[in-house]
Amino acid sequence: MISEITFEEVFPMWEKLWPGRDSIRPSTSMLDWDTSHNDIMLYQYAAEGKEHYAPVFFGIHATHPETNRQVLIAVNSGHQTSPTRYRSRGLYVMPKFCRRGLAQALLTHTINYARDRGFETVWSLPRETALKTYESVGFKTMVGEIEAGWTSSGVQVSERNCYAEINLK
Repeated sequence: MISEITFEEVFPMWEKLWPGRDSIRPSTSMLDWDTSHNDIMLYQYAAEGKEHYAPVFFGIHATHPETNRQVLIAVNSGHQTSPTRYRSRGLYVMPKFCRRGLAQALLTHTINYARDRGFETVWSLPRETALKTYESVGFKTMVGEIEAGWTSSGVQVSERNCYAEINLK
């Protein structure tokens, strides 16, 4: 069962997704590959509560076998980036729960969430290792050049730029 959760609940999972990242925020102004679609006022619009610019967080919980408590095992989020485009961001499934369809369920939920609100496109910047997951629910993907760098905390970052997009119309 997928439910809406808070940024505070997502944050520990995202720390695992992006280890060493200097700043993990609820939304990001990172642009997709076609920058003509992005709205540079994203943060202001989110703060003002305009349309769907404020991020929404989704989670899947499971019952811990020893404590019988609900624990968060998979997350994703989404937010508007232009009048017609919605970004899927922060897809993460705890490793011991991978290959059970949870990532696909979260992506499908995000797609449906965006479609229900009238968006034409959902896009994301997934890791290369996640491309097959995105493709399995209908995203078209592209792979770019390897980008290397360092965070201010000294963590080396080297990933291939990847892009995923699904047309909802």
